[in-house]
Amino acid sequence: MENYIKYLKERIAFYEQSSALVIKAIEKSNKSMAKMGTLYNKVQNIINLYQQLLKYAEQPVEYFIKALKLYGPFKEIFYCLEGSTFTAYDKLGIVEHFVSINIAVLQDCLAVQEFKNNQIINLEKLSDYDFKSVTEEELRAMLESGELVAITQKEEATLSDRERHILMELRQFHEKFPVTIDEQWELFNRFKVHYIDKNDTFDLDDIAEIAFLEQVEIPEQDVEDIHKYLSKEYYRRQSRMLKTSQKSVKNDNPLAENPHVVANNRRSYKEIIHEIKSFYDNGNFVRPLTQSELYYLLSLMLDVSFPQETIIKTIEMWYNEQERSNIFTEYLLNYDRYAYYAPRQHYETDLSFLDELFGSIFITTDDDYEATKQYMLEECTRMDTLINSKYCYDYEIAQAYKLLNKKGN
Repeated sequence: MENYIKYLKERIAFYEQSSALVIKAIEKSNKSMAKMGTLYNKVQNIINLYQQLLKYAEQPVEYFIKALKLYGPFKEIFYCLEGSTFTAYDKLGIVEHFVSINIAVLQDCLAVQEFKNNQIINLEKLSDYDFKSVTEEELRAMLESGELVAITQKEEATLSDRERHILMELRQFHEKFPVTIDEQWELFNRFKVHYIDKNDTFDLDDIAEIAFLEQVEIPEQDVEDIHKYLSKEYYRRQSRMLKTSQKSVKNDNPLAENPHVVANNRRSYKEIIHEIKSFYDNGNFVRPLTQSELYYLLSLMLDVSFPQETIIKTIEMWYNEQERSNIFTEYLLNYDRYAYYAPRQHYETDLSFLDELFGSIFITTDDDYEATKQYMLEECTRMDTLINSKYCYDYEIAQAYKLLNKKGN
């Protein structure tokens, strides 16, 4: 936020200087006075907008809570940041700051319910309503000072005539421009649940859920940039996990520590079949399985001598059911298989090139991002065609699980 505040101050200084130059030009010129006057008004409007954003940026959270006032002008933030050097990460940080403020305000509203009918004032629409008992400026001042909240808490008999008329007009205003706390809470809490609370554990589903950006009128390009940034962060994290995975075939043992590995050699055939049916029944999976659950299921099948053909079909069915909409997910899902086959079928160079492509997504420009995805899709498709005995790796992993089961006794 410090950089954002500094940026706003710099822009205000720049436009104030521009405004002074326009005034000098008007004083020296007898031509196009109307055009120069229009330009001066535009510059003044921009200065006012920056000053409003600066005021909000410098206010403590308590200021907003006291007035039960939500921060609204997300659209204006991005209008003012247009052409700036702020990255998607910077913009996300600014949004997170103000969303956190709104959440704090809404939590206070939900706790004390100070506004009748569980409603808050739609600040964006104040100018569109013709108040008779109070001006828009007075109403905004009453909000910021906390006076309006105090009026709503008064007993009916203690209200002055003016206060009674203000509350009556507010109810009419609410009916025309309704905004409920619950609606706003749902909007901003989605961002809290799927991003703020995740503490760098968000996944692709969480990123897809952060839809509030579009609903608060943030420009489409900025929304896309923020989503790309979050996606890159997700895949960067997945890449780090991949490198440290204990089951990587580049290391000593392709098997990770797995809670499903148990001693099976003393279990009866009936017990094992019963457990198999908790994963797989009548030729189909009972529920979606993780990769480790798949290997454990296959080890059980091997224990009771399921035909190899059935086991291979089960592996193939699992891969066919995996989400294929994202090439980076595809890469991470199949990486261990690629690494297993690379030295055996002599395409280590192809795997290295695929690794370089994946690494480049963290430093590529937005323009090259889509091209990188396309290259990776082509390379993964080509690698799949190079692999002979496509499910041999998975079959061997299942056999290793079976051996671990027997050693577990």
